[in-house]
Order: sequence, then C-alpha cells, then structure tokens
Amino acid sequence: MVGAFGHGHSHGGSIGHGHSHGGSVGHGHSHGGSVGHGHSHGGSVGHGHSHGGSVGHGHSHGGSVGHGHSHGGSVGHGHSHGGSVGHGHSHGGSVGHGHSHGGSVGHGHSHGGSVGHGHSHGGSVGHGHSHGGSVGHGHSHGGSVGHGHSHGGSVGHGHSHGGSVGHGHSHGGSVGHGHSHGGSVGHGHSHGGSVGHGHSHGGGVGHGHSHGGGVGHGHSHGGGVGHEDSHGGSVGHGHLHGDDDDGGHKAHASSVSVAIQPAEKKPIESVNDVQSNSYHE
Repeated sequence: MVGAFGHGHSHGGSIGHGHSHGGSVGHGHSHGGSVGHGHSHGGSVGHGHSHGGSVGHGHSHGGSVGHGHSHGGSVGHGHSHGGSVGHGHSHGGSVGHGHSHGGSVGHGHSHGGSVGHGHSHGGSVGHGHSHGGSVGHGHSHGGSVGHGHSHGGSVGHGHSHGGSVGHGHSHGGSVGHGHSHGGSVGHGHSHGGSVGHGHSHGGGVGHGHSHGGGVGHGHSHGGGVGHEDSHGGSVGHGHLHGDDDDGGHKAHASSVSVAIQPAEKKPIESVNDVQSNSYHE
C-alpha cells in the first residue's frame, strides 16, 4: 500500500498485517501466540503488537510513532526515526528494540536472558534494560536521560551527553559503563570480576565501583564529587580536578589507587587523609 491505510487485527492465535508506505497508517495487532506487523514509512504511524510467544513489529520512519510490543519469549521491534516515539518491549527470553532518533523517546526493555536496546538521540529519553545474562544498552545524547541496566553476567551501557543522567549497572562478571558529560551524574557499577566506569565532566558526580578482581574508574572534572571503590586485587583510579570534594578513594586486597589532587585547593590535613585512605588499609 502506498499512501493509504493498512489494518490487520487478529485476536486469537492468528496473523495481523498492516503495511503502509507513504505518509499513512499501518496497524498490525495480534493477540494470542501469533504475528502482528505494523510498518509505516513516511511521517505516519506504525503499530505492531503481539502478545503470546510471537513476533510484533512496529516501524515508523519520518517524524511519527512506531510501536513493537512482544510479550512471551518472542521478538518485539519499535523503530522511530525523526522526532517521534519508538517502543520495543520484549518480555520472556527474547529481543526487544526501541530506537528513536530526533528529540523523542526510545524504549528497549528485554527481560529474560536476551537483548534490549534503547537508543535516543536528541534531547530525549533512552532506556535499555536487560535482565538475565544478556545485553542492555541505553544511549541518550542531548540533555536527557540514558539508562543501561544489565543484571546477570552481561554488558550494560548507559551514556548520557548534555547535562543529564547516565547510569550503567552491570552485576555478574561483566562490564558496566556510565558516562555523563555536562553538569550531571554518571554511575558505573560492576560487581563480579569486571569493569566499572563512571565519568562525569562538568560540576557533577562520578561513581565507579568495581568489586571482585576488576577495574573501577571514577572521574569527576569541575567542582563535583568523585568516588572510586575497588575491592579484590584490582586497580582503582580516582581523578579530581577543580574544587572537587573527594568522597573517598578506597583500595583493598593489594590494590592500586591513584588520586590526583590540586594541592592548592585543599588544606594539608585533607590531603593527608586522602592519601591515607588511598594507599593504606
């Protein structure tokens, strides 16, 4: 279909297709272990909802809304390109994608040992949650919120650039990144022999926690707080520049901790306290 309406609604283990190419509406709803497709290309609305161990696609390209919801061990895609909303929810050991490019909202939730992507570029919100030994990405560029949570021996990324909040939590022998640039908060927590990064540039808070033979980095530049804890034979770095408040550099079990302090900014007893915490148990 070109520039028209395509509707496909199926309730009860069947197939619903709605494809629209050219500024129109495409709906594909399927409830009950089946396939629902909704593709719309050209400033329009595309819905693809599938509930019950099946496939739901919702693709919208051109300043519109794309929904892809799949509940029950299946695949849900929601792609929206151009100042709009893209949702991709997948619950049950499957793949959920939510991509939104252009000042909008992108959600990608995947629960159950699978892949969840949430990318939002342009002053908006991007969520990427993955629970169960999988990959969760949450990227937000432009004064917004980016979350990337991964629980279970996997990779979690949370990048936020532009005065916002970036979280990257990874629990279980994996990699967690939390980068925030521009007067905001960056968290990077990694528990279980892995790598945790927390970078904050511009009067914000940077946390980097690594527990279990891994690397923890906490960088804070510009009148903010930098925390860095490393437990278990690892390397911990904490760099503080410009009226920073050292929240504590701790290194345990034959670890290495590096603290760069502007001497002119702190009294001598504060520097001694920091060095005591950094190099001695």
